[in-house]
Amino acid sequence: MQTDNVALRAVARELLHLEACQGKTLEGQKSCASTTFEKLRLYLSKLVSAAGFHSLLTRALTEGRKQDLALEGMRVRDGGHLEGLAEMTPSETAKALEVLLANLLELLFSFIGKELTVQLLRDVWPDLSLDELN
Repeated sequence: MQTDNVALRAVARELLHLEACQGKTLEGQKSCASTTFEKLRLYLSKLVSAAGFHSLLTRALTEGRKQDLALEGMRVRDGGHLEGLAEMTPSETAKALEVLLANLLELLFSFIGKELTVQLLRDVWPDLSLDELN
């Protein structure tokens, strides 16, 4: 099942909004990004292991670089942590994080399916609206 990238970008934008990442300074956005991806890392590591999450995030970053050149400077460190946000402007950071998160969601849809991915998102962010995915 191919999920519309526009819908996944909308969900990613909503996730970042729930973590209050939008409209913040670069430092604030980096903190929000860390929180958002850390929540996913902790939850997904239980399902697919820490190495599995690292692989998923690395693949999402590889795909994201094709869509947003600002992701070129980012790397996934051991443990599945992101680095490289410091070199970006706030507007580049917001867009790049949205692209990266949408790609990660697309991979999850491919590997574990829409239903399980939606349940995972609802478990981590109960207030998340997933209307875009219907």
